[in-house]
Amino acid sequence: MKDVPWSFYQPKPDVSWAWKTICKVKDKFSAGFSSTGLWLSRPSGYSVSSGYQWIRPKYPAVTWDKMVWNSWCIAKHSFITWLLAREALQLKDKLLLLGIIPDDRCFLCGIASETHQHLFIQCCYTRKLIALLSQKLHLGLHVANLLVWLQTKPWARIKKMVTLVWIQALYYSIWHQRNKARLEGVVQRPENVVQQVQCLLKCRLLEWHACIKRSSDRAWFKTVIY
Repeated sequence: MKDVPWSFYQPKPDVSWAWKTICKVKDKFSAGFSSTGLWLSRPSGYSVSSGYQWIRPKYPAVTWDKMVWNSWCIAKHSFITWLLAREALQLKDKLLLLGIIPDDRCFLCGIASETHQHLFIQCCYTRKLIALLSQKLHLGLHVANLLVWLQTKPWARIKKMVTLVWIQALYYSIWHQRNKARLEGVVQRPENVVQQVQCLLKCRLLEWHACIKRSSDRAWFKTVIY
């Protein structure tokens, strides 16, 4: 580095891997400084947080984040719902493209290609589950996109969040039944799945009974948990 400014320095081929890595970081961040040496995104100077915000990828904001990550829902249900919202589950359509499996027929119905759209919306097994859940909640659930549909409802927060807990549990159950069909070759009856979800959520939902103020919401809440 002798007599060479740090901003123009390039490591020699025989230096250590660690030093080369440090120089790569220097080159990556050099674009964030102006010709006068000032940090572009922060007038008061460089900081670790401003450097991180400058280098991290920028993605468009989503509208479903609060519908997925919240303290009301069960964590494993939220995780599967998050993967579903990003279409990041390893379904058969992706595995077929990678050459891992010979066909991409749905494990639950055995008819159509197993995609996110099919498994969680179009599959006859899924539609039966959504129909049973609609009866249980006394709501006309929108099959196409339950998270977006729920956001548009002008309901009290407690009713909206209880419905959200059920929807996330439904998505998790669909994924669980799909894996059960793949590993064991069996699928539970939709009626039994909804009953199992009700037993799983009952204790959790009972904790919120005292938070419900309106008598109409209380009456609806009792039909949901019993």
